[in-house]
Amino acid sequence: MPANLPAEWYATERKYLEAKTLEEKIFWLEKLISITPKHKGTENLLADLRKRLSKLRSLLEKKSKKVGGYTYFKKVGSVLINLLGVANSGKSYWINKLCNTNLESSEKEYETKEPKSGIYVFEGIEFQLVEIPSFFLPKHMWIARISDANVFLINNLLDIDFQIKTYENIIRDFKLQNVYFVLNNVKNSEDSNFFKYSMLNYEKLFIDIWNSLNKIRIFTKPPGKEISQRALILNKNSTVLDAINEIDERLKENFKFCIVIRNGKEIRAGLNFVLEDKDIIEIRTKI
Repeated sequence: MPANLPAEWYATERKYLEAKTLEEKIFWLEKLISITPKHKGTENLLADLRKRLSKLRSLLEKKSKKVGGYTYFKKVGSVLINLLGVANSGKSYWINKLCNTNLESSEKEYETKEPKSGIYVFEGIEFQLVEIPSFFLPKHMWIARISDANVFLINNLLDIDFQIKTYENIIRDFKLQNVYFVLNNVKNSEDSNFFKYSMLNYEKLFIDIWNSLNKIRIFTKPPGKEISQRALILNKNSTVLDAINEIDERLKENFKFCIVIRNGKEIRAGLNFVLEDKDIIEIRTKI
């Protein structure tokens, strides 16, 4: 069966063949795969293109190892969420929108060379969103291994099947856990019929990630002051004592009792009282 390739395909192939750097070759090869018609006549062609892409990524990884080791990264939020996606999937845009940052976001290929991050505060929880460059190199992907969740962005203006297959390979190769697929660039709810999450309902994504973590958020209220806006994150079944150890261990020395506000009701509690999600605590001391 003939391939019947469109004129755009040959124009893209020419750009791939003329590319000078590994990064440029990877970009145009990904583009070439995404615009290749999917039918029996192109099966061998697609297999060859994907084999070439795999070799180019391996070469880029070897080149990266010669330049330097694993990238330094510091976790500063309560929950670490790793954003992954092919080039121009919208990672920088997401971080800028949710974290009020100014990461450079454009249609330029492979704009991001190193991981970048921002903090998104939602319902008292500090979610640290980190953008992983689209090369998916091991020196960056270790961050994905330690993340609380891995979110793959799917740009519905690009080849969705290719993106999903690429992401499935990455999930398998790096043994990633707690994975979510999010459709980007949606204009109305019908665009996301086949996806549980999209830019239209991103709050549901963060709620589901939070619910998967087996954690609780506790809000502190110093006597006579306002309730904290950012939560203290603890493991489920944590006690008042666990909360004090996170706040300031010296509070134990003069601890008198704790007022726990739960569902609008005040409970007088001791150190071994088990806390629940969204509890508000007010520590009372003898001094």
